[in-house]
Amino acid sequence: MDRCKAALRDAHLTPAQVDEVVLVGGSTRIPFVRKRVGEFFGKTPHTGLNPDEVVALGAAVQADILTSGRRDMLLLDVVPLSLGIETLGGVVDKLIHRNATVPARATTRYTTGADNQTAILVNIYQGERELTKDCRFLGTFKLSGIPPMPAQFAQVDVTFIVDHNGILTVSAKEQRSGTQAQVTVQAAHGLTTEEVDRLVNESIENAQDDFTTRRLIELRNKAENDLRHTQKALAQAADRLTPDQRAAIASASETLRSAIAGSELNVLQRSIDEFGAATNPLATLVMNEVLRQSLGGTDASDLNPDKL
Repeated sequence: MDRCKAALRDAHLTPAQVDEVVLVGGSTRIPFVRKRVGEFFGKTPHTGLNPDEVVALGAAVQADILTSGRRDMLLLDVVPLSLGIETLGGVVDKLIHRNATVPARATTRYTTGADNQTAILVNIYQGERELTKDCRFLGTFKLSGIPPMPAQFAQVDVTFIVDHNGILTVSAKEQRSGTQAQVTVQAAHGLTTEEVDRLVNESIENAQDDFTTRRLIELRNKAENDLRHTQKALAQAADRLTPDQRAAIASASETLRSAIAGSELNVLQRSIDEFGAATNPLATLVMNEVLRQSLGGTDASDLNPDKL
C-alpha cells in the first residue's frame, strides 16, 4: 500500500483517476494482496497476464516501439533520480527532476565566479539531496577556452538530455565565444531499486537540514560576492562619498563578515539587507557614472524625459 501511495503521489493522481491496475510479480498472486489493492483503487485489479512475465512483455513492447518507430502505442518511462551539476559551495543544482518523463531535456545558464576565469569544471550528480557529498557522482568534463573577462560576465548554458534508453548527455556552451564541450553517461547504471528507494527516503528524512545548509551556503556566496563588488566600487568612487557614508559601509562590512563566519540564517540575511542599505549611495554613484559615460558625458539627472 505504501508503494501504491508513493506511485500516485509521484504521478500527482488519485486512485479514482487510474483506469486499470496491472499486478506485477509473484507476490500479487496472494488473494489478500489482490483484495487490498482492489479496495485501495476501488476496482478489481487486472489479473489476465502472468505476473512473472509482465515486465518482460512490457520491455519487448518498448523495444518494438524504439526499433520499428510505431506510434500507435506509447510506454512512458521516467527518470528515477534527479540529475544536476555542482555549483559554488558544493551545492547540487538540479536540471532534470525525479519522475520527469523521458526523453527529457533542460537547459540552465550559469556564469563564472572569478575574474579572468578561462575554464569551468562541470561535475554531474544524481540524487535528491541538496549537497554533492550526499549525492551520486556520475561524471565530469572541462569547458576550456573561455575568453578572460570579469566574474559573472561569461554566459555558460548547460544542457541535460536523457534519451529513451536512459542515456544522459551533458553539454556546456559559452555564448560569447561559442566554446563548447560535452560528455555522455548512463544515469541509471549500477543502481538497484532498493538503492533508489534508499536515496529518496534519505532526502525526505533530511529535507529540513539539507535546505538549511543549502540556504546558508547560498547566502554566504551572495554575501562574499557583494563584498567583492563593493571593494571594487570603493576603489573607483570612495572619494565621492561622505565620511558618514564610508563609515556606514565599513561598519556594515564588518558585521557581514562576522555573519558569514557564523551559521545563523536569520543573522546572515539581516546583515546582507543592512549591507545593501549601507552601500546604496555607492551603488548609485557607480551607476550614474556608467550612465554618464554611456550618454557621452551627459549626467543622468540632466536628461529631459520628453526628448527621449
